[in-house]
Amino acid sequence: MRKKYKVIIFDWDGTIVNSTGLIVKAIKEAALVKGITLIDERKISSVIGLGLDQAFRVLFNNTSMQEIIELQELYKDFYLENINKVSLFDGIVPGIKDLHRRGYNLAIATGKSRRGLDIDLKQSGLESLFNITKTMDECFSKPHPQMVNEILDFYIIEKNEALIVGDSTYDLEMALNAGIDSLGVTFGSHNKAELLNYNPKAIVDNAYEIFEWIMRNE
Repeated sequence: MRKKYKVIIFDWDGTIVNSTGLIVKAIKEAALVKGITLIDERKISSVIGLGLDQAFRVLFNNTSMQEIIELQELYKDFYLENINKVSLFDGIVPGIKDLHRRGYNLAIATGKSRRGLDIDLKQSGLESLFNITKTMDECFSKPHPQMVNEILDFYIIEKNEALIVGDSTYDLEMALNAGIDSLGVTFGSHNKAELLNYNPKAIVDNAYEIFEWIMRNE
């Protein structure tokens, strides 16, 4: 039977990896070193999914560019020191392995740095299952469609043959901008009401449901 989707593009943080809490903590720690107190964790969560430059400009909009650069370096140091504490969501490993076994082409589009993603991928044991990965170091930040467009070009497929799976409005808005379908997940950084604004094909509440939905829609 011909599959509806040939390529499944996954976001990383908050979709495959349960890293939202660590990202929030790392940003708060970086800010404290610079004497800045961030109280609103919801606001911090709201920028997860953007490239680091864009995210920090939103959070620290009254801060000089030099300080933003310093904050980013502090954030990266704290995150990487604690990266071994990050775990994959339940159901992700068997689900992704099964997609690969069934002949789906897999990709990652993330706002992480290349260094951070490569470390995460090696830790996850899933590195060999993704033939192409795109990070903020190679592409414009989400919701710009560059990451998706380059993945589609790599696999030489049509827009209606690809699906994005993501936890943030930036993932789903990127899908809209690229003209492809999306599947939203509620266990990451953004809630169901926020995700619904970007017309996903469906929204799921745990990782197992991602793969169940894809199988039902082959």
